Amino acid sequence: MAELDVARADAEALEWLLALHEEPENAELLARFEAWRAGHSDRARAWDEASGVYAALGEVLPLHAGRWEQMAGGERPVVAGARRERRAASRDSGRRRLVANLAASAAALVVAVLAPGALVRLQSDYVTGVGEVRQMRLEDGSLVSLAPESALAVDYSAGRRDLKLVKGRAWFDVRHDPSRPFKVASRDVAAEVLGTAFEVDAEAPGVVVQRGLVGVTSRRFQGMERVPAGYGVAMASDGRFLRAAADPNAVAAWRDGQMVVENGAIGDVVRALRPWTHDIVLVRGRALSERRVTGVYNLRDPEAVTNALAQAYDLDVIRVTPWVLVISER
Repeated sequence: MAELDVARADAEALEWLLALHEEPENAELLARFEAWRAGHSDRARAWDEASGVYAALGEVLPLHAGRWEQMAGGERPVVAGARRERRAASRDSGRRRLVANLAASAAALVVAVLAPGALVRLQSDYVTGVGEVRQMRLEDGSLVSLAPESALAVDYSAGRRDLKLVKGRAWFDVRHDPSRPFKVASRDVAAEVLGTAFEVDAEAPGVVVQRGLVGVTSRRFQGMERVPAGYGVAMASDGRFLRAAADPNAVAAWRDGQMVVENGAIGDVVRALRPWTHDIVLVRGRALSERRVTGVYNLRDPEAVTNALAQAYDLDVIRVTPWVLVISER
């Protein structure tokens, strides 16, 4: 797993702590968690580290204590008798303890989450930092816009134009040259074009076409998906492509510091916001993470985005440390 994915696994582990604390009896949630944790050894490592710090801090994990011990790698939580008695405390008090302990857990993980991506930089020709959008003109005249916290490697030869999106998101406006196919690969998908404008998201993963026609392939699914302008594809968990209409004018709106959301999930909004802020932003509970929202948000002002969500949808945004925000129901 790339260095980017290690950092993402650490952040996701904190989100799972929130979700499982909120709904410990939810069998579907537990199944989804187990699938996530089993998906890669770095996820299991991130969970063991997060839950280990969490337990050592003395937070009593409700109800499924045995299951939590198993999920934490079998380590027994450090819980004194007085702490066991606090299980009867009010829900609000429990939430305050949870947020405080998550802040401490996040502190233990912050180096992994925010540390510079040395490996990513070694693999890449162009790298952006938090909140930075970079525009480049490649040697063939093609234009590239690189989103915040993204990295791109370029390998041009006589008969090929091969690029690798190592991390994050990028938008491409490709100079037409039939003799030199233009191909952008990420971890799970690849897009090949002759002349077009499109966006590749290495995290989703997926491709959205603004102009022209793109052929999208996947390591996990045979065949090529031909995607015209005004459409995008995202890869499902089984490797198949899911197609949806997309507004060409909204493709890669992040180039102008905007995020256009139409009936999108709050969790997806927060994930899109993360490359623009040094804060760790967490959404408390699966139901809230999946709540649908609509709006146009200024990515260059992440705090204004979270405040706008809070005001429009009656939410609380609590800053538990100078760099951890928790969004929750009121």
